Amino acid sequence: MLKQKIRSILSEIEGIKAVRKNALIHIFILFIALPGRINFLAMARHGRFSEKTYRSHFEKEFDFFNFNKQLVERFCSPHRILAGDCSFIPKAGIKTPHVAKFWSGCASKSLPGLEISSLAVIDLKANTAFHLECEQTPGTLPDNESRIDFYVNQVINRAPELDKIADYFVYDGAAAKKKFVDGITENTGLHLVSKFPKNANMRYLYTGPRMPDRGDRGNMTEKSDGKNSRRTVSTPVMKMMKSLYILLSSIACC
Repeated sequence: MLKQKIRSILSEIEGIKAVRKNALIHIFILFIALPGRINFLAMARHGRFSEKTYRSHFEKEFDFFNFNKQLVERFCSPHRILAGDCSFIPKAGIKTPHVAKFWSGCASKSLPGLEISSLAVIDLKANTAFHLECEQTPGTLPDNESRIDFYVNQVINRAPELDKIADYFVYDGAAAKKKFVDGITENTGLHLVSKFPKNANMRYLYTGPRMPDRGDRGNMTEKSDGKNSRRTVSTPVMKMMKSLYILLSSIACC
């Protein structure tokens, strides 16, 4: 049953020969059944190919995004949203490419290792997620680029395909910067859902009378402190927050 489903998807991807197709089907099923740590030595021990053969197949390129997209379209309900986040992989030594200091959520600090930036589809009806694609975050970037640029470019490069999968894109609040938000809203058709970071620069709107002096009265007043707010939230803001809550609730219940 599983072999037939994988074979039917691989048949729709151009450029895959029969030998390559049979090997991929075997590797996908072996990944599910393989106990313990997954490496080429363990695959050769439990699989039917030699270690050299597995290495040879892994050196060849494969369009995992298209394969995973076919899985989503066939087995995922239409009630879905897109999601993105980064995962830290601890790695000792300095020989592995792109080893650098990345943020570890478990340790709540930056540690040396690797990082992957992942995209996924969340099926709201089945309450599960389908992996789409992951890219390794470079350890070093050009002087005029930051990791935020890398994260947003990953989404922009896949924008034509992502726009067809879902309308809403949920991303971790750590990357909710102006550069990231502007990049998503201006270059894709996705509606970004995230949260403000702790260092968000939020200020109250000035609603007082015009000052007698010349010049602009200014649009902002004191900075807002989300933890120790001394001012009540205005009625328009409350209505906007209530509408946003209703929207997110309706999305989750669809």
